[in-house]
Amino acid sequence: MKKLKVGVLGATGMVGQRYIALLENHPWFSVTYLAASPRSAGKKYFEAVLGRWQMTTPIPNSVKNIEVYDANKVEAAIGKVDFVFSAVELDKELTRELEMKYARNNIPVVSNCSAHRGTEDVPMLIPEINHSHLEIIPIQQENRGLKKGFVVVKPNCSVQSYITPMFALEQKGYKISRAIISTMQATSGAGHPGVPSLDLLDNIIPYIGGEEEKSEVEPQKILGSVQNGKIIKDTSIKISAHCNRVPVVDGHTACVSLEFADQKNKPSIEEIKKIWKEFSSIPQELDLPSAPKQPIIYNEDQDRPQPRKDRDNDKGMSVTVGRLRECNVFDIRFVGLSHNTIRGAAGGGILNAELLHAKGFLWFESIIKLFKYYSCMDYKESIAKLLAKETKFDKDKIIELLEVPPQGLGDYAFPCFILAKELKKNPLEISKEISSKIKEDFLEKVDAKGPYVNFFISKGDLSTSVLTNIFTGKLINSTEKEKVMVEYSSPNTNKPLHLGHLRNNILGLSISNLLEAKGQK
Repeated sequence: MKKLKVGVLGATGMVGQRYIALLENHPWFSVTYLAASPRSAGKKYFEAVLGRWQMTTPIPNSVKNIEVYDANKVEAAIGKVDFVFSAVELDKELTRELEMKYARNNIPVVSNCSAHRGTEDVPMLIPEINHSHLEIIPIQQENRGLKKGFVVVKPNCSVQSYITPMFALEQKGYKISRAIISTMQATSGAGHPGVPSLDLLDNIIPYIGGEEEKSEVEPQKILGSVQNGKIIKDTSIKISAHCNRVPVVDGHTACVSLEFADQKNKPSIEEIKKIWKEFSSIPQELDLPSAPKQPIIYNEDQDRPQPRKDRDNDKGMSVTVGRLRECNVFDIRFVGLSHNTIRGAAGGGILNAELLHAKGFLWFESIIKLFKYYSCMDYKESIAKLLAKETKFDKDKIIELLEVPPQGLGDYAFPCFILAKELKKNPLEISKEISSKIKEDFLEKVDAKGPYVNFFISKGDLSTSVLTNIFTGKLINSTEKEKVMVEYSSPNTNKPLHLGHLRNNILGLSISNLLEAKGQK
């Protein structure tokens, strides 16, 4: 299946870099567009991040040489992307307007920024919790005169470490009335270069601007509901938050104390553990590529979770919980941990996009492009064009030379003997050289088999091509009108039906339907 084309706004920053690292080899999305500040515009990506690439893996080869555009110039992205991830680092009002400008230009925006988190018709998603909030998107589009674009955001990075365990309990009927939460937030949450080392080494900073307000207010929207064209907050939980910056690179930790609303119906410690261990939701049901297999992992060790040991659990997308015990002031207390730049930032944004795609919010434009692409797809012609580009040989002559190889050796084969004289090389060398250079979405693989280059058509692409041609009427376009009799079995009242009869009935009916589609009677 052809991948959706994706852009990353703020591609040179910490979160933008994490998006690029996580999207390498993604099965659904391919990064084709990068944008950042005006000072990075016009450079190749590797030049723009020279000396400040912060990921532990190298810059993916697929994006290294992509030109970086100015994120403020929305028109540059039109036609190049199916949607964008936003990780821009601008003033909140400028970010709010910029993201909506992309949406007005028919480009959906999946944002990591805080600008629209308080906007009533913009969903703030944690897919395991409030996937139903996607129903606000058509209302957002109607409110703002948007056609195909929209904006979806994810919550603050520290919220991930405690809101999912809280929601799992509420989902089982154990309503929470009050919570006291103390976060210990990693330095990467401040971006790069972040907090000065002399401020943080041998120290804890007990203040992070705006974090306590976000920690107390954002859960209300996440746990809210869509009513009368906007998201109504759930204000039933009162949260008091303390947010601290600590000398840890990645991983936000939260120490949480909870009080249940119904003091006569409180879950036991063992029941809570069971609820967390069994918790699953839509991303797991849909088997989304970035979804953790187990959204909440409970660690029984008395000194866990720990950032260095637990932040990468299940691709860095799980919340790890531990130290569950009774609370002397409220009812229970526990420690939660999540990876702030994966689950709390880029990974969470990618999961949001996967949910949007699975639910059909990103597929429309893509499927129209696929229909146009596949309805005119001629695999032999396409392979000939690729070979002509690599060999400088005449395309029509290549079409004549392409063969159907023996079973198991691909769908088409090109003999390299004819090139040997012109290139002054052994045909075996030529086949190896050509096969190493040709890569295309519709090809599953290209192999050198002796002096032949063998092409294997992707089964997914082939099935899409066939279905597209069926739906567009191009597979069967005969106008034959003669009558045809198709004789096949029918139920016999004198003896019972068996599997062979059913098979023959299905085959006969299929042949009949095909002939009817051709115009025959």
